[in-house]
Amino acid sequence: MSQEHQNTTNRNNNSVYHLRNCYVSGTGAVLYNNKFISSSGIQDKHLYLYQPFTGPVIGVRDVVVSVGHKFSLIFGHFIQDGLSPLMEVPSDALKQSTVTICAHKNLVDDFFPTLNFSKEVQILSPCQWIFAKELYINLCPRPHIAHLGPCFRKLTLLIREKFNLTGIVPSRYVISQRKAKNRFISNFDELFNAVNTTYPDFPWEKDLQMPRPLNETVKIWSNAKIFYAVTGSNYFNSIFFPQSVVAIIVFSDNYDFSTITTLTCNNYHTILYQEPTMKHFVKLTNNFNITRALLAFKIAINVDKNHVWPKEPNTAFLR
Repeated sequence: MSQEHQNTTNRNNNSVYHLRNCYVSGTGAVLYNNKFISSSGIQDKHLYLYQPFTGPVIGVRDVVVSVGHKFSLIFGHFIQDGLSPLMEVPSDALKQSTVTICAHKNLVDDFFPTLNFSKEVQILSPCQWIFAKELYINLCPRPHIAHLGPCFRKLTLLIREKFNLTGIVPSRYVISQRKAKNRFISNFDELFNAVNTTYPDFPWEKDLQMPRPLNETVKIWSNAKIFYAVTGSNYFNSIFFPQSVVAIIVFSDNYDFSTITTLTCNNYHTILYQEPTMKHFVKLTNNFNITRALLAFKIAINVDKNHVWPKEPNTAFLR
């Protein structure tokens, strides 16, 4: 593991700003003393996430906590850039606050009532604004793959408690397939049958990733003993994993930093290997290497059976 990855996995070096009498939008743009607040350290290609748009002021609130950005509508970003940054806000301020976020209502309804973070959640579109008498906002760095590590671990533990997951005895062996056409396993049935034939003593099951009620997602992920899936925002459901899970994650041509960090910061047994011809964002035919996949399952089953990680670290990193 690189030093940079260890730093992100093991610590957060972030700042929450506490401002008074300012405007904040759904993208997290802040207008303070008639000037937009800029944040250092943001790559130019990500500035559009926090872009201010002209639009109405829809309300006034005493205490506001602003999280997320333009694309926290997407599940993975809702979790890592919407919920995780809340772990750094002082709890007394959060309890009396209105949390503002650009998100789909179903995501807000799935999480906020159960987690009971704040007294209110206000969903904002990118062009809507709130006037905040007091504002708490993560500005250094902004929420974009920057609030993993300890605060993501804290979020995971809170979710286990609030969703009553701590007493579950996991029993499911899951091989998951993306519904999207990018990073889609074209020979999925061949892969599944090979695993089922090689290891017939395990009750392998197929999982097609698709929109479903949260309680159904929780049932699958919180009961997983071994879970195999291609990298993507679906792996942010790992907040529901049991601590004993063995996760197999398949990378494309892109190093998906945030996905692997969600697993390693929670100390899950994680097996990572790459399908080098698979493109992260391009729709292609992806015939997976069955031999390579079976090697990953061999390691996972050994860990599941014996509760022992391979002695040689490189044994579990497949090239």
